Amino acid sequence: MRIFAVLFVSLAVLASPATAGHHKSGEGKKDRFAKTDTNGDGVISRDEFMARAAKRFEKMDANGDGSLSKDEMKRPRK
Repeated sequence: MRIFAVLFVSLAVLASPATAGHHKSGEGKKDRFAKTDTNGDGVISRDEFMARAAKRFEKMDANGDGSLSKDEMKRPRK
């Protein structure tokens, strides 16, 4: 079940309007790609993608209980 939550969050982040252009923090598409492509080979593997998604999930999970509440999903993230 947790993998589905991570996938959902990942897809939501990638499909959000904020990722269509520049992210509010100033992180552009190339920067996001480079951050995700941790070995620098020019492609994003499933493991690299899932690692970034897991980090995003952990940031959203404010109380650290391993699941996301509606409030945590709505909460502004920095």
